[in-house]
Amino acid sequence: MTIAYFGASVTAQREGYRPRAHALLAGDDPAAERAVHAGVGGVGVVSGLFLLDDLVLRHRPSLCFVEFATTDMAALTPDDLLRPALEAVVERLRAADCEPCFLLLGRRGVPAANRRRVRAAYEEVARHHGVRCVDVAAELEEATGMLADGVHTTQGGAECIARRIADDVARHGRPRPQRARGASCTPSMLATAVTPARPDELADPADAVTGTLRFSYPYVAVRPGNAFTHRLRGELVGLLVAIGPTTGGVVVSTGDGWEEERVLWDRWCTYERLSTVILERRVPAASIVRVEARRIDRSTGSDSAAAGAVPELRLIAYLERLG
Repeated sequence: MTIAYFGASVTAQREGYRPRAHALLAGDDPAAERAVHAGVGGVGVVSGLFLLDDLVLRHRPSLCFVEFATTDMAALTPDDLLRPALEAVVERLRAADCEPCFLLLGRRGVPAANRRRVRAAYEEVARHHGVRCVDVAAELEEATGMLADGVHTTQGGAECIARRIADDVARHGRPRPQRARGASCTPSMLATAVTPARPDELADPADAVTGTLRFSYPYVAVRPGNAFTHRLRGELVGLLVAIGPTTGGVVVSTGDGWEEERVLWDRWCTYERLSTVILERRVPAASIVRVEARRIDRSTGSDSAAAGAVPELRLIAYLERLG
């Protein structure tokens, strides 16, 4: 049996709940169980939907724990896309004979209204589609010594989650893949495209560097002033990027005067990692978008770890939904 652990930074924790839970589920014969590590820090379920094929489905798991609520409640997922993206994840997993199981974990330091709204969305989708849900939120938030920084777990928190997962499986048995129940999500969320960035989209292709993140994700790196110009196949939802010590900001714009600017650098950019940008406004299909690196506004408190380095944008792909 192959089990996928699909989620945000809590799932990606090297010494977190994931290896402990898998050891409990594997029992006396670890070789009989294969674990798929599909955790990406700092992304919500919309980003997860676009990464589902690459991180999860190609490994052909039969069970997938889905853990994105901790980042969804930090306002990384637009409200209008939360339920449709969750439903699309469920539908696509079941279409591949893999049964999802939602994992609801705790988080402090975000508005209570955010926590209630996101949990309600997960619970509503779970009820509608008959998805099992392991809810550990209250234990992590209310007990002392469970969360190291408000979201990532201590050793005690990781063990708590692992025990709850194992208890659920012992009590109810392993979830078996079910037939899709008919999604109430917008059909376009079921069809997504990850369209690679290309050097020939640049104003100056010679003033760009290509590379690969984790041997799997080719990117095109540019500095401010050398913009990508891309004609969309579908509706632009966001960008897939590689971030690290020299990361700055990004601005996405269209010819009608609209633009959206984001700071990509954060305090965890001491190493290169995969990340996404989910736009507040979706850009219609067939539009021409301009994507450019921006220098960081030092007044925001975001500062590059590489002193004197020119901030760059490492663009992997455009996240487009087709419909």
